[in-house]
Amino acid sequence: LLILDSNNAASPISRQMTSTLILIFIVSFLAFAISAICGGGAGLILIPILGALLPVSQIPAALSIGTFSSSASRLLVFRKNISWSIVKYFVPFALPAVWLGAWLLKYVNPIYLEIAMGIFLVSNFTFLFKKPKAINEADKPSHFTLSIIGFAAGFLSGLTGAVGLLFNRFYLRYGLTKEEVIATRAANEIILHLIKLVLYFLLGLITMKVIYIGIVVAASAILSTWTMKGILQ
Repeated sequence: LLILDSNNAASPISRQMTSTLILIFIVSFLAFAISAICGGGAGLILIPILGALLPVSQIPAALSIGTFSSSASRLLVFRKNISWSIVKYFVPFALPAVWLGAWLLKYVNPIYLEIAMGIFLVSNFTFLFKKPKAINEADKPSHFTLSIIGFAAGFLSGLTGAVGLLFNRFYLRYGLTKEEVIATRAANEIILHLIKLVLYFLLGLITMKVIYIGIVVAASAILSTWTMKGILQ
């Protein structure tokens, strides 16, 4: 990752970039470790950090490279815990919503995107003040409700690159264990991440800097998943 100058020595800018990438790796590892315990939320930690390095319209692209790798690694680790009955109603309605969210990234004023990002982050913060309620497994969401959830999650994922913990309560209402929440979320989101990456590329939102940062986030996400497998039990 170092770019050598004419004197064959690392320039100050390249050294600074390398230090930044190392810091991103460490923070990403911790973010995905927390995500493994909570069933999600790494994107919420990384969005403001990546916002200091990239234009707001490119944050979802860099984040999606890392979260795609995270979802893939979680599928490998927790593949036996996937609840396919949820996936089959979630994904079909989430796919068109992802396109809509990604399309807005290209054509909406960046100021409005920053406002949307801020509202998105603050809306997750409110969950800290809510008392946990007992999960009533008999009160499971209907298939129609699950489809609406898939559409909303797909739209937010396309627009912000992450959906946070907003929809975890719906997974929990199905009575899923923590391993099943992680596995089912990964199965739902991996296709969305792949489609987002294609859309971001076609919309010109993926640059070399985005790729560098995305690869670092991806590497830390994979390492974190395998590290947390034993701890999660």
